[in-house]
Amino acid sequence: MLLSFLLLLCGDFMLTEMKKWATFISALLLLTACNKPSGYKSPTEDSCAYSSDSVLRVGTISRSTSYYTLRDGHEMGYDFELCKGLAERLGKHLEVKVAKSNEELTALLGDSVDVLAFPVVINKSNKDKMSFVDKETITHQVVVQRKRNSSKVRQDVLDLIGKKITVVQGSKYYHRLLNLNDEIGGGMEINTVSTDYNEEQLIKMVSKGDIDMTVCDNDIALLSRRYYNNIDTYLEISHPQRNAWAVALGDSTLLNEINAYFSENEKFIEKLRKKYYEPSVKKEVAKDVPIFIDKDHISQFDSLFKVLSDTTVWDWRLLSAVAYTESRFNPNAGSFAGAKGLMQMLPETMARLGGDPNKIQDPKENLRFAIEYLNRTYQMTQSARTNDDRIRLTLAAYNAGMGHIRDAQTLCELHGDNPAEWKVVERYVRLLASPDYYNLPSVKCGYLRGSETADYVDDIMNLYATYKKLYKKK
Repeated sequence: MLLSFLLLLCGDFMLTEMKKWATFISALLLLTACNKPSGYKSPTEDSCAYSSDSVLRVGTISRSTSYYTLRDGHEMGYDFELCKGLAERLGKHLEVKVAKSNEELTALLGDSVDVLAFPVVINKSNKDKMSFVDKETITHQVVVQRKRNSSKVRQDVLDLIGKKITVVQGSKYYHRLLNLNDEIGGGMEINTVSTDYNEEQLIKMVSKGDIDMTVCDNDIALLSRRYYNNIDTYLEISHPQRNAWAVALGDSTLLNEINAYFSENEKFIEKLRKKYYEPSVKKEVAKDVPIFIDKDHISQFDSLFKVLSDTTVWDWRLLSAVAYTESRFNPNAGSFAGAKGLMQMLPETMARLGGDPNKIQDPKENLRFAIEYLNRTYQMTQSARTNDDRIRLTLAAYNAGMGHIRDAQTLCELHGDNPAEWKVVERYVRLLASPDYYNLPSVKCGYLRGSETADYVDDIMNLYATYKKLYKKK
């Protein structure tokens, strides 16, 4: 009788664990289909449960300054967060539809969406089709260069004569430089690269000294200053362009609601602007934390990593490399995306795995559920060519989310490349920052700052190699 009871107990336990795994894998698989061409709806909500009157339908475009997803489908973006606040004000459920282009976005207005939550160009043609909200943003193109020794002397476009500026062939920046070169009487050296590159990659190359200058929109330049504190983005080379959100012509009720929302929440909007556009000094300081304490210890958490790694495929030294890269071994660390703790877990991810988000800064709990997430993600990379490829794919998914990695693998297949080899997938991960790639119909999760994800994997694996040389496996 006791044996029967134990068997029944084990069966219930196994059934519970299987249900947990099924729920988690189902969630991950659902996230691989985010941002469908017909429009994305939050994977954590069933929009069918809401009436049309209780839904705020917004249209936007996936890019670094408006809307994008991170690990576990976590939604981010300046315009997206403004939409969340607006929906809360109106007491409505937020439904986001993602367009692939400005033309597709404006076509959604009316039948498919109520608001264009994106900086739409204010011109005569658009004014005939829609009504713009009062709050405007002004964009213009700027030169990105490394900081000069003296910023007191104001630069002029004439200072670009004799300078080499690198942009993507055929881009709007290329055409602007051609016109500017003509306006100043020539003398600029305009260097072009293929569409495999994008603004963010070129900005990184400027920061590293690989190229002298590039050009981008000022909002992208502001965002890039969060990552590179050695770039200067103050030289404007184009006329200002007015942009704003928009609603359908005649929808004065919603237009007035949005105008009131912006007017009454100036402090909140300014806080969001700082969150997304102002550089993080703390992040730069954190880089100075030593990668290990001494010849016998990587961090004060060595014993914890060793104990918890006993039941996983993850070497404690590799887990330590992840923790250093994520938090510099600071259990109280937090990111602007909302991740917290030693392994920078998102509260919603921890809750989905069965953990208590209130304990997210407890090193043991944070590490335990991070390992659980890594293990479950690792199970979804079984087709990898080698175990090293499998680990790198898992780390990439830990940083960016499995949906984006699936997108990169899909691009591999479309181009006849091997989606099971990380070095091949990495190239397409980097390309997911380019609209030429993230706007393709086969790409489901849209924009990704892919160079950051690729560098993240490299940083961890290089640090792991160092740890393996200096410390024993157990």
